[in-house]
Amino acid sequence: EYTLTLSLSNGNTPVMHGIQLLFTPPFTSSHRVHTSHARKYIQVVLQGLSLQEFIVGNASLVAHENTAFLKPLNSTSQLLRVNTEQSAYFLWEMLDANGDPIRFTFSVLYSFGSGEDLVEKTYSYDFRIENYKTLYAVRVRVEPAKGSEFCRAECVCNMHIGITQLNQSDKYSLMYEVVPDPVTWAVCSRSAGVVNISQEQEHTVTLEVKPLIRGFLPLPTVRLSKYIPSQSPGSRSSSDGSGATSAKLVTFSPGASV
Repeated sequence: EYTLTLSLSNGNTPVMHGIQLLFTPPFTSSHRVHTSHARKYIQVVLQGLSLQEFIVGNASLVAHENTAFLKPLNSTSQLLRVNTEQSAYFLWEMLDANGDPIRFTFSVLYSFGSGEDLVEKTYSYDFRIENYKTLYAVRVRVEPAKGSEFCRAECVCNMHIGITQLNQSDKYSLMYEVVPDPVTWAVCSRSAGVVNISQEQEHTVTLEVKPLIRGFLPLPTVRLSKYIPSQSPGSRSSSDGSGATSAKLVTFSPGASV
């Protein structure tokens, strides 16, 4: 925001006028990391801030201080229109990333006007991501009970949960929790438990669930947490000097980006 001051001479007495000027960037940007199993994708969204229509193209994404390779999934020759009612979406697949924090610079060419009034400029946007490595893969399937061909509403089915460690991490137990939609599923057995996962070995858990309605239902959500077991007074002294600690759950970082 700027103030423009004008001095107007009215005879021998100057008159001062202040005019408020507000300048806004042509776009606002946001980014997001998408995951498909262990594959990672970076999405950048460009949203216009004015009714003025801009033509954008030749988008690029550069990773700094990291060996990650970025494979563009948009056509480099594609031109997109951006204004307050229409956004532009750009997507890259991130390959060979080692899990360390990465700083990115997104840039795109944009233009407005036509003929002799055509203006071309470059817009850039910096951001950083961390904690993006996939540590565990969870595979869930629901099968009808033995002797049945289909899963039916109000009939008990078997839910199989497979947990596989994909990347090295600190050694700890995992707590799994089945979190169903109470409108569509009911868990008929224990919905949580503690497992120990070995590298590249799938740990399978089977429990009973019951669909409450008919149709193609989304599977219940399986949530993982780090499980820190309790310690007896004789095993290791705790920080408060009591020598005993209770078991606790620690959530995994969902990843961060700035």
